[in-house]
Amino acid sequence: PNYTLDKLGQQDRTGEIATENHTFAAIVVEFVNGVFHFRQLAANKKGEFYDIDPINGGARLFTPKGNTHTPDAIEGLVLGDWHTGKTCPTVRKVTFDSKGSMVSALRPKNVVLHDFIDGDSISHYEQYQAHRRAWKGPKQYDCLETEMKGGVVELDWMQKKAPKVKLHVVASNHPEFVSDYIDTMRWAKDDINLAFGARMFSTMVGDLEARNPKKVDAVASDPVVMYLKKFCPKVNVLERTDTLFLGANKILCSMHGDIGVRGAPTRSLKEFRKMNQCIILGHNHTGTIWGPIWRVGTSTPRMQFYVTTPSTQWTNTHCVIFETGQRMLLNIVGNHYHGFTNTPELKLAA
Repeated sequence: PNYTLDKLGQQDRTGEIATENHTFAAIVVEFVNGVFHFRQLAANKKGEFYDIDPINGGARLFTPKGNTHTPDAIEGLVLGDWHTGKTCPTVRKVTFDSKGSMVSALRPKNVVLHDFIDGDSISHYEQYQAHRRAWKGPKQYDCLETEMKGGVVELDWMQKKAPKVKLHVVASNHPEFVSDYIDTMRWAKDDINLAFGARMFSTMVGDLEARNPKKVDAVASDPVVMYLKKFCPKVNVLERTDTLFLGANKILCSMHGDIGVRGAPTRSLKEFRKMNQCIILGHNHTGTIWGPIWRVGTSTPRMQFYVTTPSTQWTNTHCVIFETGQRMLLNIVGNHYHGFTNTPELKLAA
């Protein structure tokens, strides 16, 4: 970094900020069949950086002395908001279920899931969407128990596809549609969910009775968290106050991005700069980098029924975390996330 100094050898405010944010990095752009893929290479102070190696598996470490294959160097893969039941089939396949999929080729040790349960069956927004309720009813798309069981099936499927990967489910706003539904007693007037809602309500009350917290701490555990922990014991299901750090520099991966540092709703990346921490967020459905704050995109189609514009800025973007804490955003474009091929030329260049 080389930023302007005054006569006393001091930087102005802009220079100080620039020095703090300075990164030795590059963008790789690959053109394949009329589309392009791009990804970031972030180097440390020694000029060392990782790149993915989907041909040989894992990653490749580049240093001033050369490059070496490092098949187990990817610490984690943070997925764009998953929204089970609405996940784009192509994204699902490219991430888990194809030859050369992200999980099989990159071999991450951890996979982090945001907005895993969508909450569409009991969404509070549909109080004002009678036509959708009328359409969903005969199809039983408004059955909460069916949606919850679908989440368990999806986690089991992921574990079968990636048995060596540790799955983490981050507390997010969409799964919390369920606790809102239970706490507001809407289930009591909803015949299809009456029995299951009563059981979840009883579970929440029972949780408080079992823990017997102080009055100031008297909030039940999230019902979705309790349900997934019960039926998916091998999955790390996080509550809002839990933390998850990945990589050598301990990147915080347990914040969804909908609640800011003061406990209020937010969509601002600026809010999280106050934490002085490397963070990976979800929530906004658009891959973004702003200094130490990175955001993944969505795993759903890039248009939804509630979008009222011709297009969105949403991206199907996941984030790779290397063992050193260096990061990379990978966009799924078409039906792939990179432009590597099995041709000798590209394999050698990799």
